[in-house]
Amino acid sequence: MNLLFGKYTIARIKHIVLNNFSQSYTYDMLFYQ
Repeated sequence: MNLLFGKYTIARIKHIVLNNFSQSYTYDMLFYQ
């Protein structure tokens, strides 16, 4: 239960971070890959 909740929380944090910084980080990912 805690493990599942932890995974869900991490995924949600990543989703929020990607939404907040999508404009800058997506370009960095494209250029560095």
